Amino acid sequence: MEPAAPQEDANLFAFLREMDARRLSQALTDESVSTVSLVLAHTDRALAAQVLADFTPPVRTAVLKAMRGARAVPRETLRSVAEGLRERLAPTRQEAVAFARAGARSSEGAGRPSARTLRYGGPHVAAAMLRHASPHTRRMISEAEPELYNRLRRFMFTLDDFLHASDRAIQALAGQIETPTLALALKVAVPDLRDRFLDNLSDRRAQLVREEIDALQRVSLREVERAQGEVVEQALGMQARGQILLDRDGELV
Repeated sequence: MEPAAPQEDANLFAFLREMDARRLSQALTDESVSTVSLVLAHTDRALAAQVLADFTPPVRTAVLKAMRGARAVPRETLRSVAEGLRERLAPTRQEAVAFARAGARSSEGAGRPSARTLRYGGPHVAAAMLRHASPHTRRMISEAEPELYNRLRRFMFTLDDFLHASDRAIQALAGQIETPTLALALKVAVPDLRDRFLDNLSDRRAQLVREEIDALQRVSLREVERAQGEVVEQALGMQARGQILLDRDGELV
């Protein structure tokens, strides 16, 4: 499960909740990679994914690399970055008032004792952004930095997450996967997961998948992982198109 930022620290960036992605990316254009990663780590993951897509490929890669490991930042630095960004993003009086109210809410309890440094980022945070990214963005990152992408993909979503998925999600996904690929992906799956998929196929296709699995006598783990990766990529693409919802902390629908 993705670690959540402390409530007080997350509230420092509450003014970004309704922010336009393009506007935020423009505000971050001249910032350092460390500052960008700090802001995106405290931003809604869907918004962060849109902002990431606006950056050039080298910057995207640098940000993901910066976020793949948890980092420590002084609390005052976090507050300074949030306040500076809030000022730059509030050009109109109406927005300035709204942002000031968000800032006041984020400052509540600031006098309470707290740690002087905070940890942010980590592979789960970077992977959460990629989960919400478009197929095009993920493909570009996977082609430019395959090792980095493969490391983060393990935190994005796995075939095992479908064990508790809704029937509708499994049916929708299975309908987009070729039978040989699905059989190979399920070859070493736990029985319960294999049954979840087979139970959501037509009788005819379920029989075909079983026959394909039985025929796969000698396959390498790499081949199985490649097939499972194709299934996961298809699922992520369907999420980006609004066909299914993937949530590691909740039901897949």
